[in-house]
Amino acid sequence: MKKKILINIELTSRCFANCAMCPRQEVTDFGSISEETMETVLSQIDPEFVWEVNFSGRGEPTLHQNLPAVLSKLQRTSVKSALVTTGVCVTPAIAEALDSNVDKIRLSVSSFDSESFSRVHTGLNYKTVWENIAFMAKRFPQKIVCHLVGGPPIYDSLPETVAHLRSLGLSELYLFPLWNRAGSQETKQIRAKRLALLEELQIPPSEQEYANGDDEAFKADNVKYCEVNKNYCPVGDSSMAIGYNGDIVGCFQDFGHKTVLGNIHRDNLKEVYERRKMLLGNMAICNGCNTKKEALVCS
Repeated sequence: MKKKILINIELTSRCFANCAMCPRQEVTDFGSISEETMETVLSQIDPEFVWEVNFSGRGEPTLHQNLPAVLSKLQRTSVKSALVTTGVCVTPAIAEALDSNVDKIRLSVSSFDSESFSRVHTGLNYKTVWENIAFMAKRFPQKIVCHLVGGPPIYDSLPETVAHLRSLGLSELYLFPLWNRAGSQETKQIRAKRLALLEELQIPPSEQEYANGDDEAFKADNVKYCEVNKNYCPVGDSSMAIGYNGDIVGCFQDFGHKTVLGNIHRDNLKEVYERRKMLLGNMAICNGCNTKKEALVCS
């Protein structure tokens, strides 16, 4: 079976939070995707090439000023869709837009413990976030996937957080490693602790979700390209990132967008993807990046 990838689309680079694992200082351009750019991106989404369209990036997607109209364009593709959010901006109107157009809502969750939450999700209101999580869990629990993020600061309170989420009827949980964002973040993750928590709480690693359940196709591709590119990164090759202005970025970890390889308005996404395979692991942002090492599927 041929490997399919995930397409990350940045709805906006704007965000009023300053989360510990997010290098906001790298973001110097601010804007939101236009309906024209959204249409151009979706016109290149081939179901034989892409398994999911994921709205994420450097900003909070729900801050897009015309979110319902942008999301409604998903009706033109048969590819599954998802949106990553902290939940802080989810109003009833936004919840309706999500429910009507998006297949999955990936909640970026740190901790149910307020002190741990404040250490990770700086700038977000603890009460508002957890009230909104409960609201969404009641309205469309089957759509929600919880990404447990923040690394070591959330580990001590993780059992409490997991128990609370499960009490809300949320069962699809993934524990994320602490990516160092292509070297722009210092990583202090204790790998052994993460492995122990995965086993203790019966939570799968995040890498399992993004492999699309097709490990054999990923492994075969890994072997093939490692032979021609000794620095090949299978994690980077599992997705493509497109900025709000249509820029096709070399890696989803590049928050400064220093590795622009093309633009969706003038370049073919598949062609850029194939050309990038020889660049993965060899770009300037790859120096010092821990993504490949921390991904359990690449151990």
